[in-house]
Amino acid sequence: GLHARLQAKGYNSLAVGLALIKAESELNPLALSPTGAVGFMQLMPGTYQEMFERYNQHFDPGMDLNLVTQNNVWPNLTAGCLRLKENLEKFWNDPDAVEKAIAAYNGGRGRVHKAELKARRSGKFWLAHMPKETRDYVPKVKLLYRRLESYNSTPQMVAASHVYNWDQCSLPGVSC
Repeated sequence: GLHARLQAKGYNSLAVGLALIKAESELNPLALSPTGAVGFMQLMPGTYQEMFERYNQHFDPGMDLNLVTQNNVWPNLTAGCLRLKENLEKFWNDPDAVEKAIAAYNGGRGRVHKAELKARRSGKFWLAHMPKETRDYVPKVKLLYRRLESYNSTPQMVAASHVYNWDQCSLPGVSC
């Protein structure tokens, strides 16, 4: 799962998850962006639908995603977790796998691949070829991660692990 993959790359999965949630929604399960992204993980309705269909889950296109995030944060956390896991798997053999997975979460895998190609031609670092929002997002998540990781054994992180435990994220027959 995502926890084992992040651990294999030397990352604390809880701190990564919390950093992403903080960057995406400021830890607000009711967050709604101007573009329509919802919940902790700020997923667009189309992304929700794509994730549910890929994992053979029932998705009602008329479903009020805001209501889902108000009453149950797990579908949002699970879909976001699965999205990050898929991104990490796509870039697994790359030395910048975690950074690219985070960049892809924000800007899309296609943009990361295009940035890699441009970087090979230009000699610049791949992130320099991403949109400004993503160029700002990746260092923000990494900074949040480093701060959270330093609080790993504090009572706040222990409490957060019970609320945002990525190991609990699952859909029937699918775990993150």
